[in-house]
Amino acid sequence: MHRLSSGPNWRGLWALLRRGMVRYLRSLPEMAGGTAGMGLLFLLVFSVALPDGTTFQPGVDALQFLVPGLIAWGMFSSAFDNVGFPLLFDRMEGMIQDIMMAPLSPLERLAGYVLPGVCCGLVTGAIMLGLFSIFIDIPLSTPWRSAGFALVGCVLFSLIGSLTGLWAEKWDQFALVENFLVLPLGLLSGAFFTLDSLPDTGQLAILGNPVFHIIDGFRGGFTGTTESSGWLGPLLSLMPSMLLFYFTWRLFARGYRMTV
Repeated sequence: MHRLSSGPNWRGLWALLRRGMVRYLRSLPEMAGGTAGMGLLFLLVFSVALPDGTTFQPGVDALQFLVPGLIAWGMFSSAFDNVGFPLLFDRMEGMIQDIMMAPLSPLERLAGYVLPGVCCGLVTGAIMLGLFSIFIDIPLSTPWRSAGFALVGCVLFSLIGSLTGLWAEKWDQFALVENFLVLPLGLLSGAFFTLDSLPDTGQLAILGNPVFHIIDGFRGGFTGTTESSGWLGPLLSLMPSMLLFYFTWRLFARGYRMTV
């Protein structure tokens, strides 16, 4: 059902955004606390395993290099979960029909799911940054750069979550995407290694991975050093989000798999 008025339904969009954020805040200790706790465990393992004085980039301590990657992983996984989980839950419980009947356009319905995921991802990242800064002296070279790439990454993984929430028919399928796509993309896209540590074929493969450029740009805002060229990173970071946005919007417009 489409509304008759031509202007945006800001009240309806705000209601969906508030609904998603309230759901996240009610489970904040489990959602953000669990992710931050896992990140601290990773830091503990690396601090024990790596010899003192280990560096991955000139002038950057190993743990200072790893912290931005762990924060990026926490943000992206939170953004994915807080879109895919509510969308699949609403479909399985039949509540998606209430949203479909509301005077909202397909774009507003999509934004009503994606925007809470983006906000939840950024909140999780801020919590992890504050917690890690207690134990690690984290540099912050250009905050605006980190903020920009954090936003792009959360949008990308929120859109992946929306596609997963539409595609999955049961929780096992949702977990399949999370464990075999989202987790590897978050952890194996430069979170723990530099580009020059890979063989030539590996470097070519990772340079084509947009998540690597997002993590690299996000880390560059902390350390002041990036591994991708000036234009390649932002371009490869934005293009997948734009394509996924258009594709997901068309699925919402068609009412694709709005019931399970």
